[in-house]
Amino acid sequence: YSMDEVKRAFDVFVGGYLQTPPLFSAKHKDGKRFYDIARAGESALPENMLPEPEFVDLFDYQIFDYDDKTHKVLFSIDVGRGFYVRSFVEDVARHLGDIATLLSLRRVKAGYFSLDKAINIDSIEARGDIERLSISLEEATSMLPTVIVNDDTARKVSHGGKLKADIFNEISGFVRIVNKNNRVLAIGISEMGHFKYNVVLGDDE
Repeated sequence: YSMDEVKRAFDVFVGGYLQTPPLFSAKHKDGKRFYDIARAGESALPENMLPEPEFVDLFDYQIFDYDDKTHKVLFSIDVGRGFYVRSFVEDVARHLGDIATLLSLRRVKAGYFSLDKAINIDSIEARGDIERLSISLEEATSMLPTVIVNDDTARKVSHGGKLKADIFNEISGFVRIVNKNNRVLAIGISEMGHFKYNVVLGDDE
């Protein structure tokens, strides 16, 4: 395949597509994780027991290198939650009428966190200024949908109190709750009109 053919295959998936998760994944089926099923040797599963396709986002990609003899591709992709790179590689190859496997994977960014902002342990010990190098809780959770609450609700949140569903404005998934000063009070999951705390982060001040 030429570089242009490989790029055209990548282009097919930009914008998102229905992706089937790999059998070795953390997805559930009938209360079991698929990687547990696979490790138990149940690899030849009937069609109705395989992971179901889910829509995933592929925002952009960049191909850095391509060897037209070995067909090895070095690339980066910007993707959304729940995206399996192993499956993507297989899907690209399938589109080209071939098979492929993922040789290595390096995650360079997840939400606010990226490798270019990372500092190794030795550097922290050498510089001895942990506070200045630390990321605040507010920064670390800034990618989450946010609900700002008034003082009365903030006090309720600080004690893990039950909240009215309407304050989440149809937010689904992980959400952080902050007070009027943007201090993070709690993180939890909002789903189908219910909110479940994952962690309460101290008293409101």
